[in-house]
Amino acid sequence: MKVVVVGGGLSGLITARGRTEVGDEVVVLEARDRVGGRVLNEPVGGGEVVDVGGTFTGPTQTRIQALARETGVGLFPTYNTGNSVFVGGDGRREEYPSDTPLGNAPLDPLVTADIALAITQLDEMAKTVPVERPYEAAQAQEWDRQTLDSWLRSHTSGSDEFMAVVSAATEAIFGAEPRDVSLLYVLFYIAASGDEDHPGTFERNFNTAGGAQERRFRGGAYQVPLRMAAALGDRVVLSAPVRAIRQSAGGVTVVADALTVQAQRAIVAVPPALAQRIDYEPILPARRDQLTQHMPQGTLIKV
Repeated sequence: MKVVVVGGGLSGLITARGRTEVGDEVVVLEARDRVGGRVLNEPVGGGEVVDVGGTFTGPTQTRIQALARETGVGLFPTYNTGNSVFVGGDGRREEYPSDTPLGNAPLDPLVTADIALAITQLDEMAKTVPVERPYEAAQAQEWDRQTLDSWLRSHTSGSDEFMAVVSAATEAIFGAEPRDVSLLYVLFYIAASGDEDHPGTFERNFNTAGGAQERRFRGGAYQVPLRMAAALGDRVVLSAPVRAIRQSAGGVTVVADALTVQAQRAIVAVPPALAQRIDYEPILPARRDQLTQHMPQGTLIKV
């Protein structure tokens, strides 16, 4: 069977690799002039690089770690020596150790009680959210009617100092403010940070030691998609943004700037905000179309 994969990020490359392993003929169409999507290295001289996209891995992220091993990319511990620094919205600067029970969160009497209370409750609530079907949680509708911001203000002191710490966490994790994410989505995200043997926790998302920032990739995380793309060879076509996907009884026609590909199946492996820009024939189901219109990318910049 011939399969077209739209998107050459990690998801698209993993999909393409899987389809080739079962004997399919695969073409990957990537809009940019490089693979990797939101993973990228930039040289800083002397043969060294910095990660300007996805950077870290930690406990329970076993699939990306297995992929790194398969592609020959090693891991090393993230630098985590010395104090952490937090600068509040009022300009107040604090230094504190990162090996306290609160992990990377500031050890400040103004916020410590609220942090401990909120994290404990959120972690317990997240245990009731099925990762594959979060909308089936018993309180899914109630939680989805609230933002993280509104829930925190009704379950903690809601002090300016505490909410500044919460913003620092959600800006880094979600690329959004607490008022912009639903409580259900946050609980799903916490649940998804676990695995079969370990329940997800909020702390795992923002901690370095024992958390999602625990390790980095030797040579930069970009080595992983680069090596996958190299193994796929000329199956990967760059600078080929897909404009239209037309489906008929005989298969699919995928129209890109550089070429048009006929195949039996098309797999779209790009973020919802980008998938929405493709012209589909027949049009997508109404609920799917509405979903893609309401799932923007997070707003993030790395310095």
